[in-house]
Amino acid sequence: MPEAQMQSESSADFEIIKQAIMSSSQKIWYDEKEKYFSLDGRRFDARSLGKKQFDELVKLLHSKETYAVSTRPVMGELEEGYNLLRKYGFPIQHHPKLAKFLAEQPSDLKKIAQAAGPPPVTSSKLSVFENAFPSLEKFVLGNLKSWDEIAKGIVEMALSNRRLSKAFFGSFSKVASFLAEYPDKWVGFVRMAKAAGPKSHELVWINWNDIAYEIKQDPKRWDGIVRMAEATKERSREFFEITCFFGIGCSDLIRDYPHEWEQIVKMVEAAGPYAVELVQSALPPLKSVINHSPGRVDEIISGLTRIAKASKDNSLAVFSEKLSCCKDFFRMHPEQWEDFVKLLEKDSYCHSIIIYGLAKHDRKVQSLSEITEQYAKVKYYVNKIGKSEYTQKVIVENLLSLAQPQGIFNRLNFRKTGSTLIPLGGRLAGYMYRIVTQEAYDTWTRAEAILTEPDGTVHCEEIVKKNGKPRIIKKKDGMIAVLTKYAGQALRSYHYESKDEEKEIIRQMNWIMKQLMVNQITHGHPHTGNHTIMKEKSADGKEKIVIKLIDWDAASSSSDDIAVA
Repeated sequence: MPEAQMQSESSADFEIIKQAIMSSSQKIWYDEKEKYFSLDGRRFDARSLGKKQFDELVKLLHSKETYAVSTRPVMGELEEGYNLLRKYGFPIQHHPKLAKFLAEQPSDLKKIAQAAGPPPVTSSKLSVFENAFPSLEKFVLGNLKSWDEIAKGIVEMALSNRRLSKAFFGSFSKVASFLAEYPDKWVGFVRMAKAAGPKSHELVWINWNDIAYEIKQDPKRWDGIVRMAEATKERSREFFEITCFFGIGCSDLIRDYPHEWEQIVKMVEAAGPYAVELVQSALPPLKSVINHSPGRVDEIISGLTRIAKASKDNSLAVFSEKLSCCKDFFRMHPEQWEDFVKLLEKDSYCHSIIIYGLAKHDRKVQSLSEITEQYAKVKYYVNKIGKSEYTQKVIVENLLSLAQPQGIFNRLNFRKTGSTLIPLGGRLAGYMYRIVTQEAYDTWTRAEAILTEPDGTVHCEEIVKKNGKPRIIKKKDGMIAVLTKYAGQALRSYHYESKDEEKEIIRQMNWIMKQLMVNQITHGHPHTGNHTIMKEKSADGKEKIVIKLIDWDAASSSSDDIAVA
């Protein structure tokens, strides 16, 4: 072929490919590995086009955001992609352009389907393909160069929402227009969904309209909103539902003090999931302080942030009681806010229990001394018993009548369902009487023997004994008052330190229930509130965890024999 003719044809081919790249109606593929263009079954490389023209086309293709630069799939892969779309219910006929693009990504479709749940086809998988992808059509086709990031995000969200993927991906119609308008917010949306986990569908269905409205008013707040969602985790739906920047507490600060936005975000990050209680209960009582002394808003936000950091898991006790008993004091003496913050930084657990107790007893704090004068007594009980739901409940209900540390013991109040429990105070803090029936007591004594391991480890609430005899009082009505002692923190409020610890806890719980079943013993209510955890020293001096089953008031037995499982 004459050289002039070859040049003419290469120039014509150059224009054809260029027009295909510029056109929105044609799909051109560039094979990155083999270095060639493919259009309508024809192949064009640097040799046929000329290196200069070929390089120019590659540069042009890379600059076009509406085209994916990837290796052209063989027909087998394309058919595989369509088969996957059909298998999982994607409406191909209604979304042909999106279907063609997705079919060209079979490996990504497999990853997404696998992340949405194990085989076979499940409603979670169907929800991704039937609901999420069609809703995201405009977003996906408008951001093809970001497909890898989009696919990765869908996989991550599917994994974090596996139990409720159907509900989550079914909610994408609520967020689709937002993502199409703000495609740069995709990564942040993924972070929010991963943080909310199984509650992410609630976050989208309930809160997204308000969040989207806020971003349209001020896009700069997006990063802060994402960080607050990550901080509040599965409670982010509660948090945004309470605030939504138009609700109580936090909204007033945002509206009246917009320059404090970053400090507010840091405050929420410090409080974590307990930011719900912070904005719902702690901020409202401080509103009058801020209104009365607007120059102190930064000081108050900073103080709440410091309290949250110091409190950690005690934040609920600090924030849930609304600081109501201190409201008037803070308004009258705002200059003492810093001293109050320092008290909680020093010992947030004990001081928060004191505040909790004063609020429960309708006491209005007039000076910080009313808090500090209770500290030594409360600290004694915490050290004697340990940090737990039980400890907090005993102190809060009896704050104003607790016996002094070395004083004669006294009987304390303890409201609970079922049988009567009488905690003891003073020098006998940590001990208690349980009032049970004769049958429950007899079953309890059997269970204590059955749940004692050869090395002496006891997995049952222990009955206090003197010279080998149980310390009991037989009451005139036939009930038995059994002296026992604190058996540790309830499992329902315990946070595992590791996966290995969680496995060991489950192993011990299963062992306990197996021993009871083999010996025909019925506990009555073996929920996690009645399973406790203690840290004890083993024979070699190492610390070990021991699970105990407590509260035997509803126990019964159909056998007197003891069997070992």
